[in-house]
Amino acid sequence: MAGNYLLHAIGFGGDVIPAINKLGIDAKGTLKAEASSGNVYPEHAHLTAQDPVVDFETAAIGTAWRLCGLAGESIADLSGYLTLYQKKLASGGGIAAGASHRKLTARKGIVIPQQLTVSTREDASLTYQAIVTYDGTNEPYTISSSVSVPAVAVDSERYGIGTMQIGSVTIDKLNSWTLDFGIETFIDNSGSAIWPVEVHIKKTAPRLTVQITDAEVLAAANIPLTGKAAAHADTTFYLRRRAGAGFVANGSSVHVAITMAGQAQVTQPFDASGSDPGQVALELAGKYDGSNAPVLITPDTTIS
Repeated sequence: MAGNYLLHAIGFGGDVIPAINKLGIDAKGTLKAEASSGNVYPEHAHLTAQDPVVDFETAAIGTAWRLCGLAGESIADLSGYLTLYQKKLASGGGIAAGASHRKLTARKGIVIPQQLTVSTREDASLTYQAIVTYDGTNEPYTISSSVSVPAVAVDSERYGIGTMQIGSVTIDKLNSWTLDFGIETFIDNSGSAIWPVEVHIKKTAPRLTVQITDAEVLAAANIPLTGKAAAHADTTFYLRRRAGAGFVANGSSVHVAITMAGQAQVTQPFDASGSDPGQVALELAGKYDGSNAPVLITPDTTIS
């Protein structure tokens, strides 16, 4: 029977990722229909490939990162796999009761973080992508109808923009920043299956981009034109946990701290028009320091 559905939380093994704001399930199929032998119309149409991916976004940064960090997670290693719920709407009402819903289960592949972003007066968001592969038996998405959706904890996890230091330089007048995790994958499409059979991470090159309105950041004593080295010990930026009005106290262990090592530069020293303040852009390219990953994210911490 036809129905309209909403997104729900993401089943991540035996856990649940709450505060899902976006969910996109894509089969990424390639259909071919080519005319041959001088025919006007194609006489053969067929599916040659599908490269299924799932993209989702959550505001529950701490919860999600504890489950899936920079190294990603193998779906096959998750007890219960990756489960995508679709919550049915009741005719003439709200959410349908009981086992009225649907779920799509992915059994093999990898889940990787894509971007962590925040703007002033907005909530931070963390995006992930799941690259789904063939397990040798089941289709990439196993579809189940007439199921119940899992209970989800109260949606109370939200974060705003916090303070930032790069190379011991305090970055003032923050407007927004985006941390792109820069994860590149190799997808193995060998064999006769229309679905990929393996996926591997081949490169992780995080990059932070920052938008501010403080033109004084470009200075010999701050970040010179040739840039500035950054280390985990002197480069930290925070996401502040929101309270009902304002933020939770800095001394409470509920915030998120991010440190990076690499090289920073002011990519756009000034860009202004009319009577608006000039915009300044910075970038920090992450690197391996010999001991630590280029970026370290620590939930449930204080702000110092």
